[in-house]
Amino acid sequence: MFNIIICEEDAKIRNLISAHVNQYLFSIKASMKVVLSTDKPQKVLEYIKHNSNQVNIYFFGISFNTDMNGLALAKEVRRYDTSGYLIYITAYPEFSLKTFQYKLRVFDYIIKDDDLLANISETLDAVILKDKIRKNKKKEELLYVQSGELSYVIAMNSIISVETTLQHKIIITTTQERYEISSSLSDIQERLNNDFYRCHKSYIINVHLIKQVCTDKNNLSVIMKNNKKCLVSRRALKNVIDYAQSGY
Repeated sequence: MFNIIICEEDAKIRNLISAHVNQYLFSIKASMKVVLSTDKPQKVLEYIKHNSNQVNIYFFGISFNTDMNGLALAKEVRRYDTSGYLIYITAYPEFSLKTFQYKLRVFDYIIKDDDLLANISETLDAVILKDKIRKNKKKEELLYVQSGELSYVIAMNSIISVETTLQHKIIITTTQERYEISSSLSDIQERLNNDFYRCHKSYIINVHLIKQVCTDKNNLSVIMKNNKKCLVSRRALKNVIDYAQSGY
């Protein structure tokens, strides 16, 4: 299921986009729905704080009648949703340079011209294809571990964090299970893909599942999508923030 969020200041354009997207979804019988159509960035932030675990597609304008513009909105969204599909609807082609500087990982830019609706359909086609490829790729990446006489096969995209304990055990926390094995963090790190980052001597995290970063110098840590807290070293803090903001 894809959830579509539209935030555009111009009511005429916003309603046009919403109506076209709904027509598109009906025509291809896609598992998608428009869950929010608004001109208020704050409503988008309220939504995403409770729905960051969904597959979200964002259509954002550039300017709003608030202190927050389209860049600032996307930057806030990326704090909660690192993998959503971000699409800008703009009259300014040069705007793409600014979003690159913000490291927002924008999926597409659609110009407000006569081809607007056709380009929206093409972009949604591309999103569906990319998401299918991404899911198929993730399904193929597995971690094989052993605990005593028991062997486990764990899908890497389900792993939230890996940590070491004082008893020199490794705890692998996934979206469904918790595994305790005898191994080393370095060994596990070598077998994981690039979706993982060693943020502390005792922790490895899935950078796609970061929910929030705490930068208090007395409590450097990251909160994952399952609300698990993982420690972050001073040396790793900048990279963790970059991952959280850019939607690595």
